[in-house]
Amino acid sequence: MNGKIFDAFTRTGVEGTVVLLNEHDIPLDTVEAKATRDDARFKIYVPAEQATYQFKVSASGYKSQSLVYRIKHVARRFQIELPSFYLEKNDSDVYKSIGLEEVVVKGTKVRFTYRNDTLVYNASAFNIHSGSMLDALIRQLPGAELKQNGDIYVNGRKIDYLTLDGNDFFKGKNRIVLDNLPYYIVKELRVFEQDSEQNQFLDSHAARKDYIMDVRLKKEYATGYTVNMGGGIGSGHRYLGRLFAMRKTHHSNWSVFGNTNNTNETQLPNYGGDWNPERAVEGLVSTRQLGTYLTINEKDRKWKETMSATAKWKKNDASIQQTKYEYHSLGNLVSNIANSDVSRLSGLDFFNRFILQKPFKLFTTAKIDYSKVKDVSYSLLEMNALSKNYDGHAEKHSLNSSASVTYTTQLPTGDNLNISIKGDYLRNRPNRDDEEYAVRYLLLDSTEIRNSSINKTRQESNYSFNGQYVMRFINNLLLSGQVTYEKRRTHADDIYKENSMTDLFNSRSFVNSANVYSTGLNLSYDYFHNQKSIRMSVYFPLEYTDERIRYNSLQLDTLAKRRELHIKPSYFFELNNDGLHMESSYSVDVQSPEMSIILPVVNNFEALTTYIYNPGLKNSIEHIFNFLIAKSNSNTGRSFSAGVTLTARKNALGRKLTFNPEKGHYTIGNGNVNGNWRMSVGLGYHFDWGKQKKISTDIKSSFDYLRNVDYVLSYYVPRDELSKVNTLLSDTKMVSYYRHKQLTLGTNVHFLWRKSMSIRTDFSRVSAFEYDYGCNVSYTIPQWGVDLSSDVKMFSRRGYTSASMNTDNFIWNVSVSKNVIKNKLNVKLVGFDILRNLSNYKFVVDAQGYTETIHNTAPSYVMLQALFMLSKK
Repeated sequence: MNGKIFDAFTRTGVEGTVVLLNEHDIPLDTVEAKATRDDARFKIYVPAEQATYQFKVSASGYKSQSLVYRIKHVARRFQIELPSFYLEKNDSDVYKSIGLEEVVVKGTKVRFTYRNDTLVYNASAFNIHSGSMLDALIRQLPGAELKQNGDIYVNGRKIDYLTLDGNDFFKGKNRIVLDNLPYYIVKELRVFEQDSEQNQFLDSHAARKDYIMDVRLKKEYATGYTVNMGGGIGSGHRYLGRLFAMRKTHHSNWSVFGNTNNTNETQLPNYGGDWNPERAVEGLVSTRQLGTYLTINEKDRKWKETMSATAKWKKNDASIQQTKYEYHSLGNLVSNIANSDVSRLSGLDFFNRFILQKPFKLFTTAKIDYSKVKDVSYSLLEMNALSKNYDGHAEKHSLNSSASVTYTTQLPTGDNLNISIKGDYLRNRPNRDDEEYAVRYLLLDSTEIRNSSINKTRQESNYSFNGQYVMRFINNLLLSGQVTYEKRRTHADDIYKENSMTDLFNSRSFVNSANVYSTGLNLSYDYFHNQKSIRMSVYFPLEYTDERIRYNSLQLDTLAKRRELHIKPSYFFELNNDGLHMESSYSVDVQSPEMSIILPVVNNFEALTTYIYNPGLKNSIEHIFNFLIAKSNSNTGRSFSAGVTLTARKNALGRKLTFNPEKGHYTIGNGNVNGNWRMSVGLGYHFDWGKQKKISTDIKSSFDYLRNVDYVLSYYVPRDELSKVNTLLSDTKMVSYYRHKQLTLGTNVHFLWRKSMSIRTDFSRVSAFEYDYGCNVSYTIPQWGVDLSSDVKMFSRRGYTSASMNTDNFIWNVSVSKNVIKNKLNVKLVGFDILRNLSNYKFVVDAQGYTETIHNTAPSYVMLQALFMLSKK
């Protein structure tokens, strides 16, 4: 039996205690109501039979309320929705905040605890400098990890998205929330599992639920407005500016944000020494964004509206130095590339979601995403007996839109009938690439100069109809069946020109269409009681595709067809019990090669490359298995996680490379290869120790073994011989913090070892390692109200072929800040990469060779920043 608890006046969710009694006033069970997106919900289990029960609901600061409910009809219903509880405030609580003196209780605060199945972090238990945003708080959470792109992991599991007081907030755009929400208005962070909003609407209770981090605001900031406005100017013409404004009521949230900077976005100092040259932003990035977000929830939950829109402009000035080694028995093929690229992107995206609950249930979405990219590049390639100079100008316009409508109704039996219609449209036009290059053949003592252009246009559309019937059984079992029809269509025109003349041999046009008929059965089990929950599901889908392509070119004019039947079974299991989480999953994915690349045609438009398509390509099949176990104990301050992922691919797409050393010419074909697989093992451990547990330590380790299979590089004549390379990656990181009053000290150590091996005689073994170590300090001088932060880190690399990659980089960042007006105006002086040692590099190895790449990245700078913050109820 499900129920909801609200504040009688504000209509917001209220967490409380629910006691179940029988008709003779004998207590049977007690549960807690937990806040979700829009309310506070509870679930309580009773036998599936006619009976009369009493519900007594109580919450701190509210008058208790009772309800007598009689179950008259069960059928196959495994759950019943109770009337909502609307609690009134106690008279004494209305005035309790007036005229009272503040009482300060000193002591060691608990950083995290568990409430039923919810992990709760106490925001006030961490030392956060004034002027900091939400990201600074999340970085200090025990067992949590914040990636540079805004992804958050807690005990080894990725957070699907952030919510604010139970409601979606810039969903899928974590960085906006992390960089703009002030930490001082946050009361706590709650981490839990929850059905997606669409699954809640459908009442489907999917086995695999979303993993949510809900940001709960302090009571005084739960309604009102919050404004952040700041900017900075620094050396080397560095600058930044930003604006964030949020107006929040009990039933609505309207936010506006804007930012501009040329500091490579997320490359901010004082990240606790969490630096890695491999993750540094590539190139010199200038960005501007302007956006808004609006959500309105009707007070009686009859409807809900969510809308977001973002406009963005981005410029990236990138330079690349790359060395590529390709294995061959006659000697490795080595190529050096120097590339300079300036790209400009502008775009606009819009999203709308409307949910209607009464008088009938309807779920609608609409999305539009438009982008325009202009790119100017120059490159120099040196390889064996040739060199190539290249100038390119490219422009691409892309429009992507989608819409969906879902209707659901519950039948008298308790079963659900769901009907949905979806449509998508994609257009890339124009998609133009103009090239001018000169190839110098040293052995032939000749030079080839070409001017060419490629214009590729694409229009893709698809629509689908889906019907689903969900049968519910009283033993928590759910059986659902669905049928889907989908229509896909792609229209492509590829026009190749050389010296303003159309290349009829390589130009082509095709229309690819498909009718897809699918059906599937899903059996799931969902049990939840207090701190224990068990979820599992088994899914058997069946998909039949009738596809055809109308292809027209000088080489081939044909109508080709194919029909395929795919089965992609999967299962999922999850257990949660008092801080213990365990999950396991398995899935099969079948990918068919595009029909446009399995026709007997050739493309030789590029001066140094000929592509040969292969009609004999088979479908690739991928098997994925995951297992994760995690355990947290708030009493001891310890948490542990361990996980393993196995991935194996059959008929993977391999590249057949044939090289002509005199002409520097590649012939590239495709074929299917077997034997590719990967195993990844991850371990994580957090513990608090020392006097009053003021020291916390996080240890994370991962071990990966990769088996990579592809075709060997051939000279002159193609061969089907396979190259097999095994790579071992071992990565361990340990971070410790000591916190005492206004002082935080941190240390970090990281070691990565990579080893690649093969039985091939021409293979150059790779045994390289990277290690780094550093420390950071953060201190607030109470007498002056000045915040000091600094971090240093030594990053070293050894064992790489290129001497330019075997380096030591000592990185030092520092910041000094002061609140001129408490929680109103903050002034900060920042020093980024003071010693000018930060770089960006990447190393990739596969069965055909390895590549070492160095990118330019943000230069060091000193910047003076000012941030104005205002929050008011």
